[in-house]
Amino acid sequence: MNVRAACVAAAIALAAPATAPADWAVVASAHDYFLEFDPEAVRMQGSYALAWTRMTFTVPQHVLETGAKYQSQLQLHAVECSASASTVVGVVLYSGAIGRGEAVERTTRPRAEWQPKPVQSGSLGDVTVQRTCAELARRNAQPAADPRKHGDRIPPPRSGPRKE
Repeated sequence: MNVRAACVAAAIALAAPATAPADWAVVASAHDYFLEFDPEAVRMQGSYALAWTRMTFTVPQHVLETGAKYQSQLQLHAVECSASASTVVGVVLYSGAIGRGEAVERTTRPRAEWQPKPVQSGSLGDVTVQRTCAELARRNAQPAADPRKHGDRIPPPRSGPRKE
């Protein structure tokens, strides 16, 4: 790439709007992890509410099959509020804390295998179901300002720039 093209590319990158910061909030923690939830990332897809959680470990973990190290993970949950049920349908493992660094592994579950199961009271799944369903109830109690905002599309959670 020539110098002029590099300068133009840099100018475009600098002029592009930054992504809005996510509204991640810590919802559970222990000595070896903390779990965050972003209510703005909750979306409906068919009969399921989809919600992202982000877990950061205080000590890096290892993928058993590959030995790759990761320190955080994003999980996509399919939630059935009426049954207080949930299942994880996607996971991305990151080398750094709070969803940063290199994505070292990505897994998804085919839609036909999404079978939310009742969550155990007090579990991290329970926290996710409660937060997800509370967010949907909050939205349903307010008139929608923009019907496109909470549509059936499932954007990845906003966590700022990542090195991939």
